[in-house]
Amino acid sequence: MNENTNKSILLVDDDLTFLKMVKSWLSDKYTVTSVKSGEQALRYVSKHTPALIMLDHDMPDISGEEVFESLKTDSGTKDIPVIFLTGKDDQETID
Repeated sequence: MNENTNKSILLVDDDLTFLKMVKSWLSDKYTVTSVKSGEQALRYVSKHTPALIMLDHDMPDISGEEVFESLKTDSGTKDIPVIFLTGKDDQETID
């Protein structure tokens, strides 16, 4: 049995090319589930508890910030670590 099978990552991004690329980087060491919207991410975490969520900041349906706020107000998901992802490099987005 692979010792990393319990190390799961939820990858959330609306860019399918980016999802495939990052999933390919991480899949050797982690179980990676990728979804393409904030709504799908919230549905996923209602049934699963990943060890980490990598979350796109800017998405069209529900923003990464809104997903984050929803996760942090739910007792079942509030302790899941979240890393924000963005392709933007402007100071306003980064702060």
